[in-house]
Amino acid sequence: MNLLSKLTIKGKMILLIILPTLSLLYFTSGDLNEHFKFQNKVEKVKELVTLSEKLSQLIHETQKERGASAGFVGSKGKKFVSKLPKQRKLTDKRIKEYQILLSSIDLSKYSPEFKQKLDLLNNDLKKLKIAHSDTKEYFLL
Repeated sequence: MNLLSKLTIKGKMILLIILPTLSLLYFTSGDLNEHFKFQNKVEKVKELVTLSEKLSQLIHETQKERGASAGFVGSKGKKFVSKLPKQRKLTDKRIKEYQILLSSIDLSKYSPEFKQKLDLLNNDLKKLKIAHSDTKEYFLL
């Protein structure tokens, strides 16, 4: 208490203003930090939702292509002759859209497990291109 009695009125007023201001800054900085963490999580979720939408579209087109390929091979090239190339173009378009989106995402923000699963998916997409040439349609058209 002896220290406070030595302060001038101006010093006491400054102390009265500084202490609450410092505590306000301390608690506000914690809130801001939490807000930025939350904002980063929201951005990651947005990216993942967009990625899942593109993957869903890609999967849908590959399923349609698979059906057309099975119909083509099963009919010994008599059916799906005109539909299969068109479907392959749609599938290729979806693959390209997915790859463009993926290249715009900073994958370093995500876990190694997530990146590993994406690598597996991308390897499967490369195999899909090879599988195109395995159907009889490759030799017939």
